[in-house]
Parts: sequence; C-alpha cells; structure tokens
Amino acid sequence: MKSKQTAKLKSNSKTTSKTKAKAKLTAQAFCNLIKVQDLRMIIALDEHGTILNAANVMGLSQPAITKRLQDLERDLGVTLFHRMSRGVEPTPYGEIIIKHAHIIINQLRDAEGEVSDLAAGQGGRLTIGLTVAASTDLVSRSVIELLAQRKNVQINLVEDYNIRLIPSLKRGNLDLIVGRLPNKNQYEDIHIEHFYNETLQLVVRNEHPLAKRKNVSPADLLAWNWLMPPRDSIMYSQIERFFRKSELDLPSASIYSLTHVRSLKVIKSNDLIAAFPGESISDEARDNRITILDVDLSEEATNIGIITRQSGFASPAATLFMDIVRAESKKMGS
Repeated sequence: MKSKQTAKLKSNSKTTSKTKAKAKLTAQAFCNLIKVQDLRMIIALDEHGTILNAANVMGLSQPAITKRLQDLERDLGVTLFHRMSRGVEPTPYGEIIIKHAHIIINQLRDAEGEVSDLAAGQGGRLTIGLTVAASTDLVSRSVIELLAQRKNVQINLVEDYNIRLIPSLKRGNLDLIVGRLPNKNQYEDIHIEHFYNETLQLVVRNEHPLAKRKNVSPADLLAWNWLMPPRDSIMYSQIERFFRKSELDLPSASIYSLTHVRSLKVIKSNDLIAAFPGESISDEARDNRITILDVDLSEEATNIGIITRQSGFASPAATLFMDIVRAESKKMGS
C-alpha cells in the first residue's frame, strides 16, 4: 500500500513538474509564438468582426485565417476570440493582445518611416494630438521651434477631444497629446505631465445685448442660447460645474460644436454665448472682433500639459518636441 502511495506521489510530482515546465516554456517562447502577421490578423478580426471579412482584408482565404487563429490559440493556451453566429468577439485575453498589437504595428510602421526618412535625408515623423482650442500659443511656438531645429521633420497635427485622442494614443496612432489634461483615474496606461492652468472665457459678438454689461450673472447667461462643446468634453464639464455652483440648470444649447474656427464664425453672426480658452481667442479679443463677457470662470480652470503612453518608445522627434514644449511652457509661465 505504501509503495502504491509513493508511486502516486511521484507520478503527481512528475505531472506538476511537466505542467510548470510547459508554463515556463510558454512564457519564454511567447514572443516567438506570435508573428507580425498574427498581430495584423488579430487587429483585422477585431476591426471587421468576422473571419471572412478579416480574410478579405488580409488577402487570405477564410480557412487559412481560421487555421492560424486555432493554431495560435492552441500554442498560447488561451482563447482569443469567441466564435458566434454573427462573427467573432475578443475574449479578455484577446483584448490584451489587441491593445499591444496596435502599439507594436504602429511602432514598426514608425520605425520603417524613420529609416526611410533617414535614408532620404529627412528629419523623422511626428503625430501630435491636440485637444480642441487648447494651448494654441504653446503648440504654435513649439512647432516653430521644432522646425527650426529639425527642418525636414514631418508633422501631423490631429485636433479632437481627449475622449477620442487618448484611445488613439494608447493604440500608438499618436506620439503624444498636448492640451487639457484629464483626470488620471479615468484612464489606464497613460502618463500625465502638468505645465500650467488654462481659464475659460465666455464670448459673444460685439452686437450682443450682454456685450456692454458689467458683472454678468449666471442667471443673465441663462436667458440666451449657447453654442456648447460636446457633452463628453472637459470644457462641457467646466461649464456644468460653473452653473451647478449657482444651483442652476445648464443653459439651452442651440448648437454643439467640435471645431474652434467654425464656432467663432457662428458666434460672430448670432446672439449666442460660447466658451473658449482665453489663449485661443486672445487675438480676436485684442482686435475687437469679439467681446469677452465680464464673468469669472477662474475656479473652473483646467490643467494644460502633455499626455503620453505609460510605457512605450518615444521617437527622437517626439523626445525633442516634448523637450521644446517643456521649455516653451516655462517661458509662458514666467
């Protein structure tokens, strides 16, 4: 009896040892198991929702995609996609691979671009996310200085709200974001660097009945329709806090606008009220093309700075630009 128990214990020990060895081998071989083409396949499956659509996009047959996905899942020991009648849906394991696949593919694309640029005598590529109508002077000065230091750099500026910019940054489509900083608790895997605070100004056209009035109250503001930023934006939250402090409802919005330039054009031809960062409309106000209302929104100021991925490679052009932005922000704050 004792001999059988001993044999069983040895057998269990061997099984456990084999399991651990397999787990260790899988962890060590993880990078070797996944090829670049596999990452492209995983992204295609996530974006297009079916094996057939992913196969068409990649120029492969449906059986080839099916087999490679099955082989990859078997090698990794996890299921990456649920197969359903309407298509495929990523599992929690799949979501993790998808997140890193976007970053890896974009960084490979950036590497190829930098090598090509260097071979052609150019100065690299940089894609910068800008929050709408924020830190316009800071960005302008920084871009001008970057071009002075690296004349052949190619710069792509993408203006949007953080709710769309940050996911794009995390996927590797952006090198960094300059502008309003979100609450760090709202997002994972990002690094936030604060420079200074930015205050909103309420703006009307010069002919607006409130344009000449002093000490405009929150109640006065409610008598007029507004051009509001989108509900999911930081600017909308700033306006909301201002009225909530006075225990008032938000004003009626005639228009929800995304773009800074179009918003200004609408304001100049209608009796609407709109909120703009003070820095973004300083030239318009100085030249008396618009009127800034006598309303104090300083308590609703938002932080301005840089947002980057928590972990990830920064290209030489991105590193240089961030150093320039830091230097320019100090000049503006002095």
